[in-house]
Amino acid sequence: MVFIRKVNGILARNRNILEALNPGGKTSIHKSKLLQTGFRDEFMTHTYTTHAGRVYYFCYDQGYSPVGNDFYVLVKKELKEERV
Repeated sequence: MVFIRKVNGILARNRNILEALNPGGKTSIHKSKLLQTGFRDEFMTHTYTTHAGRVYYFCYDQGYSPVGNDFYVLVKKELKEERV
């Protein structure tokens, strides 16, 4: 159980970092600035690959994708409401 709590804590922190750096829903950031915040890029909840082959890595609804020259694009996935 301790391991699960630790991983969930890291995922939540990563998500909060991405959200704080991306208040508008889409932006770009240098990798060094992202890592200086304590972001741990080896932890994610899922990936999404576009038809063009670009891979986005997500921590819940906040995602990022490398775009070259050590920059990442940050995005927010709009969640659809589930019907009960």
